[in-house]
Amino acid sequence: MNSQKSSTKEKSIKKALKKAASASRRNMNDKWYKETKVEFGNVTKFYQITKEIGRGAYGVVYEAFMLHPETKEVTNKRVAVKMFYNTLYPQLVLMELYFLQLVKDAPWIVRLQNFMYENNQYFAITDYYNSIHFEKIMHPVGTPLAPTGTILAPMIEIKSYVYALLKGLASLHSLGVVHRDIKQANFLYDPETKKGVIIDFGLAEISAEMRAKVVKDEEELPRKEVYKKIIDLQKKVGENKIGTEGFMPPEQVLKKERQSYGVDIWSAGVIFLEFLTAKHTLFKNLRLRREKQGNQQQEPVEYCISLLCCLALIFGKKKVLDMARQCGFKVVLPNDIQEEQLPWRDIVYHAEFDDNTMDLLDKMLKLNPDERISSRDALLHPFFDEVRRDD
Repeated sequence: MNSQKSSTKEKSIKKALKKAASASRRNMNDKWYKETKVEFGNVTKFYQITKEIGRGAYGVVYEAFMLHPETKEVTNKRVAVKMFYNTLYPQLVLMELYFLQLVKDAPWIVRLQNFMYENNQYFAITDYYNSIHFEKIMHPVGTPLAPTGTILAPMIEIKSYVYALLKGLASLHSLGVVHRDIKQANFLYDPETKKGVIIDFGLAEISAEMRAKVVKDEEELPRKEVYKKIIDLQKKVGENKIGTEGFMPPEQVLKKERQSYGVDIWSAGVIFLEFLTAKHTLFKNLRLRREKQGNQQQEPVEYCISLLCCLALIFGKKKVLDMARQCGFKVVLPNDIQEEQLPWRDIVYHAEFDDNTMDLLDKMLKLNPDERISSRDALLHPFFDEVRRDD
């Protein structure tokens, strides 16, 4: 019986996606949808919308409760309904919906329940997840102050959070998916259960390694047709998209041609470092300025990138300039920035900051993406021995 229901729901999702794809093709020449007033339409025949719980670049997320299919009474089954802005380029919406379909059975990842499309409005219905705001995890009440006067989370809580996040990344990366926008808002974590799920696939991409497997058609892949549709859309909307300021690694900022899973590891490393320092937006100073020579606008030759200045203050001028050269950029940095990387102990004041913590942090925040630790190897790091026993 459950198998039959699952099959029916799968067919419903595919039918809706096909309808949306058709509308997407009709709108190929329209960069933006015409803005209209939000209408939930037929969504209210199946769900009771209660309140807004989130808002992002692609849409608004609402808490809702399922209605009984026959009596239409409100049940206790809670879901999340994402309403995509109808001003979005339809290929971007469709791409995210295909990603949700691709990863919906993966552990530690948001699960798609249903998808609806009507009157140029897209809705994705997913499972609802209990979570608390990152600030409450980062600055728990009753925790002793650090020497800097800030409240630091106990190391066991940091371990549990980062471990759960890496579990999600390992699950994604095993599917050949690079999220490209990992940040606290895109990871719903429940400290009670020590579980979390990665959400929001608006900037996600299929890795070059997985694209090669799909193109060569050398092995059977589950949902291969979904992979092909995403890859086709990826070609149309472009690759190596810019993510969220403050969480992007150097290769993402500098538009390095070859980018892969290391993008997500860096972002997770930034969250890790924010935990350890109790400071937000450590690298949130991205501003790209094209230099002018006389009255002529020249091709970009020299850049002053304040993000790289922030990185150089920690990692040293030598490593940052070398990374920029690898990406084909000549970067100007202030002369008074030190040449070598600062010791992590000069930055982190957490009382439980030991050698294992420092080693994992260092491996996640390597400037060279090829040197960064993988999500699978990170999960096996001694730093997580304590939480791995309870996993």
